[in-house]
Amino acid sequence: MSLLLLSGLAMATEVGKTELFGIGVSTGWPGAISVTGKYYFNQKIGLAAFLGTSVVVSGLQAQVEGEFYEIHDWSWARLPLFWFGGVDLGITSYHNGSVGSSIYPHIGAYGGVGAALQFHSVPAEVFVEAGFALYPLNGCSSFAYGLCLVNGVGRAGGRWYF
Repeated sequence: MSLLLLSGLAMATEVGKTELFGIGVSTGWPGAISVTGKYYFNQKIGLAAFLGTSVVVSGLQAQVEGEFYEIHDWSWARLPLFWFGGVDLGITSYHNGSVGSSIYPHIGAYGGVGAALQFHSVPAEVFVEAGFALYPLNGCSSFAYGLCLVNGVGRAGGRWYF
């Protein structure tokens, strides 16, 4: 009897199945420290957002995520791979000593792949992701524009689902 109750409890906390909205924290680039949220539209597709800062760069990123392959499903957790694609809107601020400060907007699009360890018995996940971004509007001078045009993106974090 208790085994049946425990199996029901495990199903009641499935991330992306019964628990659709998560909130947590992440670290990485862009936004060294971010607050993150994710909403699942169905069991495979979700919308994630990140609001963060690295003091120099602050911004809001929103991305669509889709699971495409499950590496393994253990009794305690599952490990799916997902693709992501999104937009990054923010500001970049530079402080140049006696010259003063400069603030520039940045707008970019990015994408890549990630993996999420989603636990069965608690409504939580930890994730990592990596990819590339294209920033047609960035705060770099004409000399360094090409260096700022293409960037890497990557982050790790966790979310608790409700």
